[in-house]
Amino acid sequence: MKYMNSRFKFFAAFVPVVLFMAACFGGSPGVKGKEMRFGSCEPQTALLPGSVRDECGSGIVTNLFVGLVTRDREGNLINEVAESIDTQDNLTYVIKVKKDWKFSNGEKVTAKSFVDAWNFTAKKSNAQSNRDDLKYIDGYSADLDGDLSGLKITDEFTFTVKLNKKLNDFSERLSNTTAFFPLPSVAYQDIKKFGQNPIGNGPYLLHDRRKNVSWSYRPNRDYHGYASQFPIPPSVRVTVYQSGSAKYADYLAGNLDLVDVPQENIETYKQDSEGRHIEGVTSVVSYVGITANTPGFELNTEAGKLRRRALSLAIDRQEMGDKLYHGLRFPATGFFSSAFFPNYADLPGSDVLKFNLEKAKEFWAEAEKLSPYPRRQIDFFYNVDGGHKIWIDAVVNQLKNGLGITNIIPKPVPTFREFLDLVDQDDFSGFFRSGWQTGYIAAPSIETLFTSDGSNNSSRYRNPEFDKLAVRAVEAKASESASLYKELLGILLKDLPLIPLFGYKDALVYGKDVRGIKLNKRGIVDTSDMIRE
Repeated sequence: MKYMNSRFKFFAAFVPVVLFMAACFGGSPGVKGKEMRFGSCEPQTALLPGSVRDECGSGIVTNLFVGLVTRDREGNLINEVAESIDTQDNLTYVIKVKKDWKFSNGEKVTAKSFVDAWNFTAKKSNAQSNRDDLKYIDGYSADLDGDLSGLKITDEFTFTVKLNKKLNDFSERLSNTTAFFPLPSVAYQDIKKFGQNPIGNGPYLLHDRRKNVSWSYRPNRDYHGYASQFPIPPSVRVTVYQSGSAKYADYLAGNLDLVDVPQENIETYKQDSEGRHIEGVTSVVSYVGITANTPGFELNTEAGKLRRRALSLAIDRQEMGDKLYHGLRFPATGFFSSAFFPNYADLPGSDVLKFNLEKAKEFWAEAEKLSPYPRRQIDFFYNVDGGHKIWIDAVVNQLKNGLGITNIIPKPVPTFREFLDLVDQDDFSGFFRSGWQTGYIAAPSIETLFTSDGSNNSSRYRNPEFDKLAVRAVEAKASESASLYKELLGILLKDLPLIPLFGYKDALVYGKDVRGIKLNKRGIVDTSDMIRE
């Protein structure tokens, strides 16, 4: 969640903090305190709601835009720009937009603002990363290069959405992705230019953006949504960092107000911050990613699946979490955080996530009987600026010492943006680090990460039976869908397109002049009362 109601597509690891701060800042009751100072990373894509797919870009977009619905401080779904969202059958929805909203350039936010934006995102030739978030709207297809037939404007502030499947959680999905945000008409005059400095309807205006250096926010005085009941700073300055350690050093120098603690400072942060720290479990899970065509680990062979299970069993997650992270990382018990999705943890088959070197060797030997393991080099890609080197090296060493695997080689990529660009390439193959922070519902994450047409299916996982079952789960009644999603996760535990590694507990430190730091129920920084005196 870049702010309280949206989802992370990819998790960089060292920049979660700044992405939370805009959720609870807004327009009046007034400016309070001094400028706030945060650190982040350079976005991978243009700053368009349909395009941003990493936390760096999504953090900006969710500060500049708001959608039909949002989440309050307790995590409850509430209307934001929507006056009402009604349905009689979970198939056709009538959405009324409040009449008093406008973009920061003065243009009214209308039904057309949403319909045009959704059509733009869905159109194939516009190459928007989040287009599959709209796949349940009637008329959507992978090859669609026109408008969605399921969207109809009935008057200036009313439109209807006809779905191609009944969704009992459609309103929840509206809160789970930036793809459902509106756009002003000026965006389409020069979409490339607009994507560098967007005009939104959210709590903030983007100011003084310098690529790979910094940007700042100024309050949007016209914003009057849920967050407007909380005071705001006069401005927010965000600096781009190439590593968590560099950001932490700037915090120690007094140049940043709130940062997450990088691995190399875990032993000292309580002393460094003079007691100004806070910890909390998040919904992040990290994975070892392995593309479906990686030699020796092919997902279309039994030998490949056996070796994936062997790898998972050969990784001592507890040891790494304790020794490297002093408990701030803990063994994953499923594909999603056990703290927030306990029903999806410790499922049948999840023993494959528990360290068992003897069993790992058995699976490896069984795979060898089916097909000898190729010994040519396999790269293990990771972004240097995310602080991943230490656990990547630890995994590689455990596999070497436990299973005798010597051909998996760490492959650093300088920045998160460059790493995502690499993973996006059609011919990408090998091991890669992956991380995901799930929103308030898990279903969209399952779909985007693991269905064949999922926009974040970086492992290139293709399983027709999984896809069919995912459709059944979407269409099922709420009382039936939970068991179907458990079945889907059971398939994933057998195939392991991604190997769940850690759950995350964040440690954050803040400055001497900062007051009002707390976490919400999702382990996300709630900055509604945070000021710098």
